[in-house]
Amino acid sequence: VTTVAIVTFRMDPVYQATVQILIEKDNPNVVNFKDVLAIDSGDREYYQTQFEILKSPSIALENIEKLKLERYPEFIPKEPGALDRLKTSVITWIKELPSTLYLDRLFPTKTESDESYTNTEINDQLNSQIKSDSSKSGLLGIYLGNLEVTPVRSSRLVNVSYESLNPKLATVVVNSHARLYREQNTERRLFAAKEAINWLDDKIVETKDKLQQSEKLLQEYRQKNNLISTDYDEKQNIIRQTLIELTTTLNKARMVRMEKESLYSEIVRLSKQPEGLESMPIIVTSSLIQQLKANYVQLQANYSDLGQKYGSEHPKMMSLKSQIDEIRSRIASEVQKIAKSIETEYEVAKNQEQALLGAMTGQKKEALELNETEIQYNVYKRDVETNRSLYDTLLKRVKETNLTENLK
Repeated sequence: VTTVAIVTFRMDPVYQATVQILIEKDNPNVVNFKDVLAIDSGDREYYQTQFEILKSPSIALENIEKLKLERYPEFIPKEPGALDRLKTSVITWIKELPSTLYLDRLFPTKTESDESYTNTEINDQLNSQIKSDSSKSGLLGIYLGNLEVTPVRSSRLVNVSYESLNPKLATVVVNSHARLYREQNTERRLFAAKEAINWLDDKIVETKDKLQQSEKLLQEYRQKNNLISTDYDEKQNIIRQTLIELTTTLNKARMVRMEKESLYSEIVRLSKQPEGLESMPIIVTSSLIQQLKANYVQLQANYSDLGQKYGSEHPKMMSLKSQIDEIRSRIASEVQKIAKSIETEYEVAKNQEQALLGAMTGQKKEALELNETEIQYNVYKRDVETNRSLYDTLLKRVKETNLTENLK
């Protein structure tokens, strides 16, 4: 008991300062858009990562430099003990063993060209750097040895503690450590925002060029195809209605042409038989032909009656004969006129049908060309819309990112 009491009273008291940090589950909802460096804090790995960051050498070294902890006695590395000195001597002896046994002559480790790098100035710089790194490593080891990070179970809290012989120093160190952790998180977001802004600026210039090029191609295509109006649905409806009307008219014209063609074929067949030609219904039903035939029959009867009294050379007989020949000639002439009119009507019907076929073919061709024009126009239009949407999105995003960069 006496020994323990003596040792206890001779021991320097160690003070522990603890700061409790709340690691927010969600990002600060200051603006209604996402941050560049969005935090997915819903999983266990995120919290474990934050605990490791709290124990990271980067925060420790920054805090050492910020508070200049190398001035405090407890951060001065202790002189190595006997065991440490023995270990150092053994390592040194092993390194110098090749030179002692003259093995470096058999296996040289450098060439003459390396002599330029072995001057005193460079050696001094290397030695200074090694001492500096060794000093930082010693301070870092002491710092991390006194640091403790303890998560609070079933919560988003974590206790960061630091032990020191000086209670005020422990408090200052642990509070500064927590602030640096918070600042590093902010700096990571700011750095991500700056990098994103640089990338977005480049993309905006590139996308703007693409948008201008696509708009230029669209305008050139409209001018080339005389696209004053681009309401393709209305144009398609007009063409569709025109095709329906043309189809109806063409069917009627085809029926007329077939009827006229039948009459014309019959006339051509009977043209060598005048009596047969006159017996066609269209000729028989002609009122003029009927009247002429009635006159012809009457004259024939008169001629027959006078023939019983007079001879064929009698003036009255010759007069009747002349009248009969004239009526007959008129009947033949009228038959030829009717036949010629039927031929003309057939030609007109045929030409009208061909004209309607040509118009329908033209409408179909126009419809196909309109479809092709619409397809290519829509390709250019979609390209413009896509580039404009992308440009607007990038422009909006760069403004949002600029805002988040300033939102410390």
